[in-house]
Amino acid sequence: MWGVKEIILAFVVFLCCLPTRRQEGGHKKEYIIEVYKSVDANSCYLTLQTFDFEDSNEKLFVFYHVNNIILNEKLAHENKISVNPGKFQINALYPSKITTELMLKVDNGDSIRIKFYMRDDLSPLHPEGAPDIVIPKKNN
Repeated sequence: MWGVKEIILAFVVFLCCLPTRRQEGGHKKEYIIEVYKSVDANSCYLTLQTFDFEDSNEKLFVFYHVNNIILNEKLAHENKISVNPGKFQINALYPSKITTELMLKVDNGDSIRIKFYMRDDLSPLHPEGAPDIVIPKKNN
């Protein structure tokens, strides 16, 4: 027969084994950086990919700013950029998502893959409310 102490101990062990929080899909980080060595030791490459934070299988086609230069449509869809070694400020922008920004140093021979995971931007477009529409009066 089980005593009170054994029942309480079994209950405490059961509670300790339960997960405190369940995360379904998504990632905890806003970006993941993977560094590889390029086949050509004198070349440097950036590969950019962006996904939804909640559904990591949903790929987003975003605008990228690399050192304040907006990538054109062709580069944005290929996602692979040949760069010179140096420091880079990279921004990923998408409507209704929070802009993700990171600083990165690229050395000679690096091939770097960056996976952005963008969160939804829940802030209102007009914090003060939508502006009133004013219809001007006609002058007779």
